[in-house]
Amino acid sequence: SGDAEQDQPEILPEIYTSFKGEPGAMPLLRGRWGLEASTLGLRRDGDGQDVNRVGAKADWYRRLVSDYGFLTTANAAARWDFYSVRNRNVSTPGSGIDNSSTDARFFPNFNVQSSYPFAKEYERMQARLEPVVGLTFAQNINVNDDIPNEDSQDVQLDASNLFEANRFPGYDLIEDTSNITYGMRTGLYGHQGSFGEVFVGQSYRFDEEDTPFPEGSGLINQESDWVGQISGQYDDLYRLD
Repeated sequence: SGDAEQDQPEILPEIYTSFKGEPGAMPLLRGRWGLEASTLGLRRDGDGQDVNRVGAKADWYRRLVSDYGFLTTANAAARWDFYSVRNRNVSTPGSGIDNSSTDARFFPNFNVQSSYPFAKEYERMQARLEPVVGLTFAQNINVNDDIPNEDSQDVQLDASNLFEANRFPGYDLIEDTSNITYGMRTGLYGHQGSFGEVFVGQSYRFDEEDTPFPEGSGLINQESDWVGQISGQYDDLYRLD
């Protein structure tokens, strides 16, 4: 429609850069550090909403294997964003909301995942059963209309992002709630590369009332929707997902 075409912004500029440290470069914590920075400008004709965003993130990641067979990954991150908005969409006559605004936010979080795989070897394959649990601890921040949502409107929960610390697809919205996530993965894995695998899992938010997610996302309730995945591959020729 004409309204949809008018709402599409011109992107100028968009710059993203990231740096990854060498594993073990931090003697005290070991692990690997990372830095990233980005800037984005969205321009619309006429009275459309214009957005400028500058952001930076620092994180630390480490993978541990215990003597008892637990596989654990730990990730600590801190993120900073600054927004400048002109002709805000939520600013309408009588709303009392300013037409232009600036806002900044600082957001730290910590995520740890641990699994304990059980395996049985056969002549041509390995059978594996792997329960996995993840914990995310996040600071609850006040979200207001000064930060627009341009890139996080379509939230889809699936097996690929269930254990992520932030399930929003973009930068504008932040998952500022703590949760526990749990699941089970099992399958047969051939020594020549063929495999068949099944996964099922769910997430549970500690705060019963506070959710940043929209209806239909699968994360609106304290207990998320169950998600699953069936995948397989045969001789590098056929793949099912």
